[in-house]
Amino acid sequence: MRQTKYIILLLAIIGISGCIEDYYPKNIFDHNESYVIFGKVTDASDYHMVQVSRASSLTLPKRNPVVSCEVIITDNNNNVFVSDSTTNDGRYFVNIDRNLVTLGKSFKVEVRTPDGVVIESAFDTLRPCPDLQDVYFERVDKPTADPNSTERGVQFKVDFEADEMFGKFFRWEIEETFEYRSTYPISFYYDGKVNEVFPEDYSLYYCWQTKTISEFFPLSTKHLTESRFDGFKLHFVNNRSQRLMYLYSILVHQSAIGEDHYNYLEQINLNSKNQEGLFGTQPISIEGNLHSTSHPERRIHGYFSVEGTKSRRFFFKNTMEVPFEITSNCTPVELLSGYRYFKPSDYPVYLIDESGVKKWVYDFCVDCRELGGTTTIPDYWPI
Repeated sequence: MRQTKYIILLLAIIGISGCIEDYYPKNIFDHNESYVIFGKVTDASDYHMVQVSRASSLTLPKRNPVVSCEVIITDNNNNVFVSDSTTNDGRYFVNIDRNLVTLGKSFKVEVRTPDGVVIESAFDTLRPCPDLQDVYFERVDKPTADPNSTERGVQFKVDFEADEMFGKFFRWEIEETFEYRSTYPISFYYDGKVNEVFPEDYSLYYCWQTKTISEFFPLSTKHLTESRFDGFKLHFVNNRSQRLMYLYSILVHQSAIGEDHYNYLEQINLNSKNQEGLFGTQPISIEGNLHSTSHPERRIHGYFSVEGTKSRRFFFKNTMEVPFEITSNCTPVELLSGYRYFKPSDYPVYLIDESGVKKWVYDFCVDCRELGGTTTIPDYWPI
């Protein structure tokens, strides 16, 4: 967002220390020494991604990607596949023809970091995945910490059924895409002088954003009389954003995983649900299937898996059935001192005309890209 000299004074809230000390668990993510690695091989793609980062501080969590690593995936027949492309955010891509990723085949990953740390996973085996059934939704109200308030929204669900050949452990990953819109089209702007746009310009009014749902959705049928689960809960979307206001799409990946991987994901879910403030359950260190062969004393976090996967895209419209409750920060501001505080680096300064008075609005009120999306319509989007 461009900076202006309209300064909003933020009041610094100074916490008064009491007798209770913050709890910082020892040996969990010693961010100077630990690495976090996530990666997988699937039968649904020729390219397989491994992400490498350093663990961040509990007090200042952030992503710390590690670049210039060597990433090698090996199968149980001693075939070796080396990463041939990478990104600045620590993602490494390994090409393995999907015809070589067959049922019963096992793979492991080895990561060699720039500082000489060698990290290796256990072998994991490809399991068959049953067909993905239809995803559907239910309009629900969820309780909140305030007993007098509920969160209104939509709960997405999927039915699951498989026979014994498909194992007992599964998970779902979801990528969402949604259309959203800015508050105003471009009608006036200032760039040293006031300009009128006629007819109004809607080129920055419509946007689409794609995001990966951060939640984990693992399922075990180990203790069920049959490998079936009706109404398994996926993600929840409330009515406090534009995500479900127009057209909403999800790309759903259903995978067959091993029991160790399932237990790992369940521990992550347990940790996230138990963060209930000061007196909640303290976090625990979660062990994945990676370790350092060169520096055994270093803690390595994350998981490398091999997954049979089935994917489908779904579209949803008119799902909310209750009014949207979206807080807007786009109330036009009258420029009592004129335009003298705006610099060329602030241009264009977007304006709205209200009864002949030009008022200023934030860029994101006119330019939908400022909220993280793009004006390019996805190829799969219905016209």
